[in-house]
Amino acid sequence: MILEDKVVIVTGVGPGLGRSMALAAADEGARVVCMARTETFVTKVVDEIMARGGEALGAPGDITSTDDCERVATDTEQRFGRLDGLVNSAFTAGPIALFEHADLDAWRQVFEVNVFGTLSMVRATVPLMSRDGGGAIVNVNTMSATRPMKMQGAYGGSKAALEFLTRQLAVELGPQGIRCNTVYCGPMLGPNLSDAMDKWAERRGETRDEVEATVASNMAIGRIPADAESARVMMLLLSDHAGIVTGTALHATGGVWLENRI
Repeated sequence: MILEDKVVIVTGVGPGLGRSMALAAADEGARVVCMARTETFVTKVVDEIMARGGEALGAPGDITSTDDCERVATDTEQRFGRLDGLVNSAFTAGPIALFEHADLDAWRQVFEVNVFGTLSMVRATVPLMSRDGGGAIVNVNTMSATRPMKMQGAYGGSKAALEFLTRQLAVELGPQGIRCNTVYCGPMLGPNLSDAMDKWAERRGETRDEVEATVASNMAIGRIPADAESARVMMLLLSDHAGIVTGTALHATGGVWLENRI
């Protein structure tokens, strides 16, 4: 129960990692505010937490809306009286296109969500965290920011910017007792990867097991981590066990980035 008596906001509680992080926070003793654009899914995750004996608040909203971000912060204070942690998980992958054919307005929209939306949530919640002595922010990142993939420049570029901004926030918010870290995630077993592997198998004329074995072979640990495992890393960074950790980019990838294969 490393988050016992803490209050945590998780944005982007859609299928996969967002949901897993909200459940993990509750399992570790936190009261959880679940934020996402889709109200039906927010309600579903809140119901799951309550069924497990936890306490949660549904907060439908769009992080690109300053009003929504401020409303979620206000609702959190009114319901729980405080805020100790923020996990910025909401994102968009944006257009899949080579740069020379890309619509730069579409790129701007990716940055609007992944960078400025994240910053809007931070700005809305910092006063509440700092009022009671501080807290912790975790920005969810991706290996696409360190290992460029063709046709995903907008996504990778926005997340690379997020790493620098994480360090900037760590420096500026540290005097208020607020830590800020980012966590790089690789392939994770969950709804998104499962759907992708099914499509890869169909295109390649392989079985699903063969595709999964290929992905796992790139992992230093020899298997694909579940999104629930990555979620627990985020919880550690929110907790007091990581009280001196700030400005850090942590890889929770199963070691997918370690081996250079030519």
